[in-house]
Amino acid sequence: MSIENAVIARVKALATGAGQRVYREVIVQEPQLPAVAISRTAGAGFARVLGNVPMLQRATLRIETVGETMAQVAPVAAAIVTGLDGWSGSVSGVTVLRATLVQQQEQAEAQGDRTLRIVQQDFDFVFR
Repeated sequence: MSIENAVIARVKALATGAGQRVYREVIVQEPQLPAVAISRTAGAGFARVLGNVPMLQRATLRIETVGETMAQVAPVAAAIVTGLDGWSGSVSGVTVLRATLVQQQEQAEAQGDRTLRIVQQDFDFVFR
C-alpha cells in the first residue's frame, strides 16, 4: 500500500464531517460536501538503504478539505489535524513513524455562481 492510501484510510476512520468522501488527488464531480482530496506534493527515500530498499521514506501530502462554507469545512480540517499531527502507527502494511502538520491555509474558489471554501493542509510523513 502507498502512503497516500494509508493516509486516506486513516482520514476515513476519523470522526470528520466528510465521512467516506476522501479521495486520492481529485474529488469526484458534483460531490456531496464537505469532501477531502489527498495528493503527494513531495517525497523521496532517505539515503540509508538495506539492499536496494530504503529503510525509511519521507513524503509531503497535501490534504484539501472542500465545502460551501467555512462553517462546513473548518470542523473537518480541525479533526484531520487532531487525527494526523503527531500520529504514528500502522495502516495496511505502511508504518508511519511521524506525521507533522507543516502548513495550513484557507482559500475561496469561485465556480460559476458558487463559491467553494478550501482548507489546504500540508503534512510531512516519515514512514516505511
